[in-house]
Amino acid sequence: MNNWQELVPFYVAGLLSPREKTAFETFLAQSLECQQAVAEWQAIAHAVWDETDSRSHNLPSLSKAVLNQISTPPYITRNGHNTENLEATVPAYKPPRVEYADSPRDDSPPLKLKRRSAAPIFALSAAAAVMITTCAVILFLALRSPDGDPDHGSSSKSTPTVIHSPTADATLTTVPNISVCNLSSPAAVNIYAEPNANSTVEGVLQPGVYLQSLRKTADNWYNVSLGSSSGWVRGDEVQLTGQCDDLPVPTPTGVRSTPNFVPSPTMVPTEAPPDADYQLVLDRFSATTFNEIVSYPDGDTTDRIELELAGLTQEDNYRELQISVYCILGENLDTLRWYWGEDTSLTSSFQCDETGSLVLSASSNREILIVTIPEGSPRSVVSYTITITPTLLGGTPVATSTAASVPTAPQDSEPHTFELDPNSVRQLSEKLSVPMPQGDSADNITLTLTNGIFGQRYEYSLLLVCSGPVPTDVRWLVGNSDTAYRCGDEVSEVFLSVADNQKLVSVILDEYSYANYIEYTLIAQPVPSEAVPTLEGSIAPSDGEPHDFIVSRAGSNRFTDLISYPDGDTLDRIHVTFADMQAGEIRQVEISLICTGSGLENVTWAILNSEKSNVCAGTLYATFTDQNNQISFDVTFSDQTSGTGLVSYTLEVRETP
Repeated sequence: MNNWQELVPFYVAGLLSPREKTAFETFLAQSLECQQAVAEWQAIAHAVWDETDSRSHNLPSLSKAVLNQISTPPYITRNGHNTENLEATVPAYKPPRVEYADSPRDDSPPLKLKRRSAAPIFALSAAAAVMITTCAVILFLALRSPDGDPDHGSSSKSTPTVIHSPTADATLTTVPNISVCNLSSPAAVNIYAEPNANSTVEGVLQPGVYLQSLRKTADNWYNVSLGSSSGWVRGDEVQLTGQCDDLPVPTPTGVRSTPNFVPSPTMVPTEAPPDADYQLVLDRFSATTFNEIVSYPDGDTTDRIELELAGLTQEDNYRELQISVYCILGENLDTLRWYWGEDTSLTSSFQCDETGSLVLSASSNREILIVTIPEGSPRSVVSYTITITPTLLGGTPVATSTAASVPTAPQDSEPHTFELDPNSVRQLSEKLSVPMPQGDSADNITLTLTNGIFGQRYEYSLLLVCSGPVPTDVRWLVGNSDTAYRCGDEVSEVFLSVADNQKLVSVILDEYSYANYIEYTLIAQPVPSEAVPTLEGSIAPSDGEPHDFIVSRAGSNRFTDLISYPDGDTLDRIHVTFADMQAGEIRQVEISLICTGSGLENVTWAILNSEKSNVCAGTLYATFTDQNNQISFDVTFSDQTSGTGLVSYTLEVRETP
């Protein structure tokens, strides 16, 4: 809007059309310079009203003859012709045209004016607006009867809408100093009906919103506009910018009404102007604020906002966005709904003053945010503010600290030995920090079984607990698996035995563009084992060879049988087949042999034709492909010449992540 300076006096005087007023207030909400200009003209208008009102009290009352004469509509005669209605012959002065984005193109030659002539035209326009307003005030006050009845002697009523609020001293005879004072707050602050905390709460000043005050009280309360009414904010609860010390302080004696011809810069239009879709580019470290208006049934009922999270990298590859929508001013605020995505059913929508969490990643860093007033709502107009704060998972703040602001983890020897007991909980605590090369950013921990019984397998559940600025940057791995776990994750089915009594755990703090320091504790909890069955008899019955063991894709797969010596079935051959392999598919598995009975120390098992064998509770790893989806095993006794043995075994195959 290039001609806004010319429109200010007409806006203050209430001479703009509804469409021009809506367009002007949309620009006004975004321009601090325009807000300051409006505040200056408002102060001038207040001074004119006060001065006129003061002088009118000393004017004598008009006679009945004069009153009757001016109550008749005026006519005019032009050069002896018939009289005509004044409205038909004297064109009303029109304010400058407001420029709209959708205005039709005007191809007529532009009017050429010298730059120096712009100021007098603006001054004449402003003077005309003020004179029109002043004359209307004088006429209104002059028509009053001595008893103060404005309708006395008039055949038609013309009463201005008024608001009741304290005003400056009525005897003020000079234009006051122009004061522009802005109020804001990092947190929500109540707006009261009166300048005391015991009065009714009329509204809330939300974070990121600026309100302008034109007067204050002696005890530090500031008056702000709430559209069709006003309220008061405590000065010690807000941040003040501008010339707040120069605001006029109303006198405590006498309260009179003033015409409400002065709109406020924070006034909400009766309907939201149409607009295009928006695009917000979000920073991954700092919050973003967005303000708009929606209305129903007239005006813009829906805002569509595309969110784009910028700056993500392969390492720093996600943010959990905390999205809050605050409804500031308007009518029927509770009708507003907001959500993300393309679901128009509103089944998972939010309302005013609610917060939702949305995760965006490097591979999916865009989403559509919809703010709307649903069909069928009562007549509504809502001015709202969106705040979007990037966090890590769980709402953890994003660290932006420097290396000097966090401790450095001391370097230590690798690997750490973490001894586990079959019957008690054990824990190990350590520290990690970045950036490197100082400090220690990774630990290798060897889990070692102590006090185990040969032939038995022990299961543990592992849990990693972390604290520090950004614990979500920690990942940890168990054994040969490539699966990365995070702080707070629990990993079960971690097996150890006397024959296979060690397993490696790696804890890693990833390094990004900020410093980080983590203290963690690894907790190992033994899982109770199944009851060992009692074997009956002394020999294993002979069975057909080989056994076919078909492995499915889900969970653990188990095959159980008996072997014995010197009599009975001393050897089992088992063909393990991975079912339904697809072309090019590869499956990594962990295979264990669990034994109970007598003679466990003599049991061996191995892949067919392999020179390496395992014992009870041992574990090996194998790979299945679509070209080689079968592996055969022999389970037998290494020494069958002395003593006796009867063993129940279970061959367990588990797919690794």
